[in-house]
Amino acid sequence: VHSRVQRWRLGVQREIAARTVLDIAYSGSYADRQGIQIREDYLPEEFWSTGNVRDNTANTFLTGNVPNPFYIGNYPGLQASNPELYQSMAGNTFFTSQTVQRQRLLREFPHMNNLQLRDVPLGIVKSHSLEIVLTRRYSNGLSGNMALAMNHVKSNRTVHEFDRAPTLWETNNNGRPWRLTAAAVYELPFGPGKPFLSEGGVLMNIARGWTIGATYEYQPGALLQWNQNIFFNGNLADIAKKNPEIAILPDGTFDPTKTWFNTDAGFVLATADQPAGFQKRTFPFTVDGVRGFNVSYLNANIGRTFELTGRRTIQFRVDMQNLLNRQHYGNPTLDPTSTNFGQVRAVTNGVMRFFTFNLRLPF
Repeated sequence: VHSRVQRWRLGVQREIAARTVLDIAYSGSYADRQGIQIREDYLPEEFWSTGNVRDNTANTFLTGNVPNPFYIGNYPGLQASNPELYQSMAGNTFFTSQTVQRQRLLREFPHMNNLQLRDVPLGIVKSHSLEIVLTRRYSNGLSGNMALAMNHVKSNRTVHEFDRAPTLWETNNNGRPWRLTAAAVYELPFGPGKPFLSEGGVLMNIARGWTIGATYEYQPGALLQWNQNIFFNGNLADIAKKNPEIAILPDGTFDPTKTWFNTDAGFVLATADQPAGFQKRTFPFTVDGVRGFNVSYLNANIGRTFELTGRRTIQFRVDMQNLLNRQHYGNPTLDPTSTNFGQVRAVTNGVMRFFTFNLRLPF
């Protein structure tokens, strides 16, 4: 697939104070010919049932066994006339079974299960972003910047296996609604030419030459992906909680009364009442406002360059990742038949606090 992307950006920059610059920009993009997957051995739409209650009629009919017209025993002369084809068919259970589910015979390529046509150039992604950046140029030992990006990203997709082209537009998780970042570097004001401890002495030699820095980033979590076909009889706006709760407690136990979203908003919970096979989807893949745990990191560093004999120096630096040791949690359980439905019961271990000590001797 030869994807196409068109981008545009319009921005303005203004110095709002001495050594402080504000940038405001709008950027957008339109990407088409994006590769998507389309199922080739699909079951035509007319065989699927509809409705927001379980309907076993279609599933019972389509999964019923019928005589297999492709049964290898129906071709007694094949082994002699085409032994290579016969050997290939003999190794495939589709051809060695005397019966087959009716739904397989209603598909194209009935002997190939889940045949996918990849990279079909029908996908489209539209994005719009407002970017605000505040920059302080280096002055009096301090430099820094802060950026806020507000995004709106939509993409299209297929819903059912019989879709021959995308039929649904939804919010794309590649663009969170907003993201905040900040960074700063500060040279401590001690030592020769600095405001404090500039007259020499032991304290000056201890305090001079130190630099500290920090970065911070925050963005909302990704939209939860409801890939399972479920029934819902309520208002989608009632699913999101203003203050989501986490079931896992600091001591490792669980409080099942604490849920990430409103599990009583209208979800059908009984296993026997879930959608049957070959029943069209009625619940969206994502629900606006129902997101996973947000991302929030504070990183810091401190370092100093020590002067050695001659022109030699040695540099010492400590990097502190996730300085506040903020835990980040996994997504809640989205299976409405699970006893853990709606609960966050896991911590992600990829964002623990790390200290890295560096010593650099240039020569």
